[in-house]
Amino acid sequence: MPKFEPRNSELSILTFREGLLSSIAHDLLLRPTRFWIDVRDDKSAVSVWVDAASIRVVCAMKDGVEAHHLLNARDKTKIEETIHKTVLETSRYPDIRFESTSISGNGPYTVAGTLKLHGFSQAATAIVLHADGKFAGEATVHQPDYGITPYSAMMGTLKVAPNVRIRVQIPEGPIA
Repeated sequence: MPKFEPRNSELSILTFREGLLSSIAHDLLLRPTRFWIDVRDDKSAVSVWVDAASIRVVCAMKDGVEAHHLLNARDKTKIEETIHKTVLETSRYPDIRFESTSISGNGPYTVAGTLKLHGFSQAATAIVLHADGKFAGEATVHQPDYGITPYSAMMGTLKVAPNVRIRVQIPEGPIA
């Protein structure tokens, strides 16, 4: 069973701002530093584990493009503390898991399963494409479905949208 991890694959979390004062905030690109993705050899099942406390801010996003210059180290640390302590409560809910229950299609593929996040288990679906020697998957997670209150400040005039986007890229074929 091929096992993918940060050294040979990528798992990204994209958050989006909304609210009256959203123009002073940033969409964010987040990545965990500890995770694994197991794919059954016949590609009939997928398991994912993420260490929620390892989620880090990579950068702000501006118009869908990485904007590394918009956040300094202090900003990133403050955002990460909020994510870990307030949003995901990682001391209480350290793991994020996904177990597929079915994989269908011939490309794009639909991967259905159960996402365990923040003490809740819900059905989740990802769409996976195969191109250029990689499998690229994307799913949307609605935070309130998992008991998560999206971050909000300034009496709700600045907040994170309830939907976050999860992206995964893994190479095709065996991994050394």
